[in-house]
Formats: sequence, structure tokens, C-alpha cells
Amino acid sequence: MSNLFKKVTLTHAIIFTILFAASFTVINYSGIGVAGLLNITGGASVLDFERGYSIVKAQNVLASLGTEGQEFYLAKLIPLDYIFPLTYMLFYSGWIAIRCNILLIGVLLIVFLVRHFKQRQ
Repeated sequence: MSNLFKKVTLTHAIIFTILFAASFTVINYSGIGVAGLLNITGGASVLDFERGYSIVKAQNVLASLGTEGQEFYLAKLIPLDYIFPLTYMLFYSGWIAIRCNILLIGVLLIVFLVRHFKQRQ
């Protein structure tokens, strides 16, 4: 695991951030994302944004999408729902790895300074 942390550079973290920002923008604001679904359905959204729904509520939400909205959801949003969590994971793991490297360097520096200070006394 520590080798993986060492291999992640700031460049990787920036690339992961750009990928995450792009996928977030596409899924939330583009015509092939939720914004496109809202245009087709006249405001009916997907279950991702509902909390604590029952079977009846889920059926009502899916029915409110209509045939065109359901086809759009299956063809456009479901594939994006696979890409978005992947970019989300890469984004956070990249920055956590960078943070761990910085913390590791800081800890090693403190250990070095403490040992050096003790030797001088």
C-alpha cells in the first residue's frame, strides 16, 4: 500500500481532479446528464436524489419519467453512473495519497530533528 502512495504524484492528483470535475459537470449539467433528463421529463428526476422512498414512491418516480425519460435514463445516465464513482474515487484517493506522502515526510523530518537534537545534548 505504501508503494502505491509513493507512486501517486501531484500530477496524478491534478489529472484525477480534472477527470472528476469533468464527470461531475457532465452528469449534473450537460444534455446527456440529469439536466437532459429534466428537460425531457419536465422536471421529474431519478431515484438517486430521493431519500427514504418506498416501493410505491419508486414506482411513481419511474412512471413519472415516461417512456422517453426511462429510455434516456437507461441509455445515458446509467453509463455515467458507472464513470462518476470511479472518477470520484480516483480524485479522493489521489489527494489522500499526496497528503499521506506529505505527512510521512513531515513525520520523518520531526524524527530526524528529534534524534539530531538529542545527539547534540
